[in-house]
Formats: sequence, structure tokens, C-alpha cells
Amino acid sequence: MPALATEWFFPFSKWRDAVESLLDEARKLSLRPRAVGGVPFGVRFVKASPHFLAMNHGAPGEIFCTIELPVYDDEHDRNTLLRGYERAAEKHHGRPHWGQAHHPRRHRHHHRYPKFHEWKKIRHSLDPKETFANRSSYREGFTDVPMLHPVVAHELEYFDPKDPVRDVLETDPSREVHVDRRRFDVHASAAKFVDAFQRALLEPGALVAHKFEVLRQRDRVGQMFAVGERFQGRFAIDKQLVQDASPHPAWWTSILRAAHVDKILELFEDASMSNYGEVTELSLPHRISYVYLSGTPFAGNSLFTVEEIDDGRCRYTEQITFQPTNEQNAIAMELIGLKLHNQVVFGQVEAACDLLDCHHTPLDPFATGKPNVK
Repeated sequence: MPALATEWFFPFSKWRDAVESLLDEARKLSLRPRAVGGVPFGVRFVKASPHFLAMNHGAPGEIFCTIELPVYDDEHDRNTLLRGYERAAEKHHGRPHWGQAHHPRRHRHHHRYPKFHEWKKIRHSLDPKETFANRSSYREGFTDVPMLHPVVAHELEYFDPKDPVRDVLETDPSREVHVDRRRFDVHASAAKFVDAFQRALLEPGALVAHKFEVLRQRDRVGQMFAVGERFQGRFAIDKQLVQDASPHPAWWTSILRAAHVDKILELFEDASMSNYGEVTELSLPHRISYVYLSGTPFAGNSLFTVEEIDDGRCRYTEQITFQPTNEQNAIAMELIGLKLHNQVVFGQVEAACDLLDCHHTPLDPFATGKPNVK
């Protein structure tokens, strides 16, 4: 059966705790509507390897436990299932199998592998100009030359607030309004998290969670947001198709660009896959709010709050209050819109925490994205 799998290696002393933790995670995940918490685990034991980046790197005679966790390829929200397993595995010092599904975390490997810095030093001595680097090696943290930009549309695109002029969408008091909220406990101060969160969003041309891009006015690119500023957020299908071809475009990438397929997709994204907003509140590091403009499939607003718990922890909440503009948009939000939005929310937080090299805990990881009536 078509499946994705993630596999994790644990020190022998941690193997029972790891198995129990992953089984608990599977039980929770199985409660999600239309989701199965996975299929039978594969558990085996292997001897240690002397190689610095081996998942079972250790001393001679040391034993490691490896646990493989498949997820059906057509599983509902399979990425959430895999991330759930990953969070559980990391609690017990797990190391991911390089060839299996896992989330690249460039700031985690020096904790996972005692010889990681020595490995990088040797790699740099063999390839000081990083000739053999690629997008994957950068995302994993093996190489340092940034490779963040997709290969389609080499010229940056900008949001034009005058083409067309957009109005603030007002909600209809006679119809129901929905609220979707996601909360995260972050092991960093509020000020540091907000700074990292903005850095993760402000890089021109970058895709958030490998799906979403933010278009701004030409003179605002790279700067902090301001009250009254208007912008566009869209799911960048054109860039998703070719983002893994960076830095050297594949032959089919060149054909897509020559046929202007990216431009055709951009028209569809602007019309059907975009949110348009205007910043209405900006009281950093605690609150950011913006309202939706015409062209967005729903009226309402987004509110981002960061609450200080103590010097080393904060709570981040992202809440959207929305009312679909018509029945067709309501169905689209129910079937796929909220799911895509929540993937971006998780991706934003993970990107910020990667910059800070800190942990985060989703407080609503099993919500399906179905709206609640306000």
C-alpha cells in the first residue's frame, strides 16, 4: 500500500519510553476525524556505528533501537500525523533516518550528534566553496550558503494597492461568524519570538511552510509592517511546483517558465488562492491584527497575540474570525481552506523557532480546522 514513513533511532536506555510515547501519540492521532494514527510500527535493534552522522552513532558495543512509523499515502492530513510522531520522538533524543520523511531542522543536529561540528569542519575543508551544496543540504544545516528562493520568477513580485483598489469586507450580522484558533507554548521570550517570527516572514521571495508567500508594496519589502499597510498573502502553487529544483533548474522547470505556466498560475492564485489584508493594530511584542479586503473569500480579521509566561517562555496565539462571502467559499473553507491555513500557521511558528533554536509545543495539535460558531 502506498505509504510515507518516518524512522527514528533511540539510545537503548530510552527504547521503552520511546515506544510508549509513540503509541500514546498514535492513540491521540487516531481520534482525529477521518484519520488513522498510522499502521503497525517496526521496531528493531542495531549496533552502534563509528560514523559521525550515522543515526546509530555511538561507542563500540552500544545498542540502538530504531522505530519505523508508516502513514498511508492518502491519509487525511498525513503531515500532521508525521509531525506528531516527530514531536514525540524528539522528547526521547531520537535521531531521524535521513532517507525517511522528517522535518529538516538545521539548528537541532548539534544536539543530536556529538560530532556534528567536526563533521561540518571536515566537509568544509573538502568543499570550501560549497560547490556540491543544494537546497536539501542547506535546509538540513549541512551547508551554510542560503538557498531559500524558488527558481520560478527570478524577479520579485510586489503588491499594488491601486490595482484594483480594495475595500474592507464587512461581516453580515445576520449570518454566523466562525473562529479558528491555534495556540503554541514557545520556549523563548516574547520579544525574541516576535523578532524571529517577523524575520521568518520578511525575507523577500521566501515561502512559508513551503506553500505560502507574502507580497508587499515595493517600498515596504524587507521592512517591518506598519498600521495601515496593505499586503497580499497567497498560496504559491507556481513556486511549489519547482521549489525543490533549486539551485539548478531542471529541464521541465525551464519548459514551465518558457511557456509562462507560472504566470497563468499566478492569475489563478490572485483570484482564488489569496487573502488581502490591511494592518489595523500593531502593538509589538503583544498584538498584531489585520482585516480582510475585497478579493479575499471571507470577511473578518486575523489576530496574533504573544503573552509572556516567564523570562524564557511565551504563548503565541493565531486566531482568524471569518465569514465566507458566499456558499461556494464556505464549502471551500470547510474542505480545504482551513487545513491549508493551519499548515501555514504551524510552518510560521516552526520557522521562527528554528531561527531561535528553541522548542515549541502546539496546544491545539489535533484540531481538524472545522470552524466553531462564535
